[in-house]
Amino acid sequence: MFKTIDDVKKYIISEYGISPEKFDGKTITYKSLTITKNEASAILANKKSADMWTVQRKGHSIDFFRTDELVTALDPGGSLLYWFISDTENT
Repeated sequence: MFKTIDDVKKYIISEYGISPEKFDGKTITYKSLTITKNEASAILANKKSADMWTVQRKGHSIDFFRTDELVTALDPGGSLLYWFISDTENT
């Protein structure tokens, strides 16, 4: 579903109505979450790295998600919603 970081930004805006705090075309930052699309590796053995996303949650270690895992984590009920949806949203 997500091919670029812009796809993630558009998805979150359309599904949740939340714009990023910062977006530079390579990294998207929300209140407590930063997502970066990994670049394809020049090393043949590491070609699968192009299907990886780096996710940094404030106060936690860096996590790596494959595209399908990121889609699930950002879906309604997903594990990453708390990190970009403010607890004062919709109140």
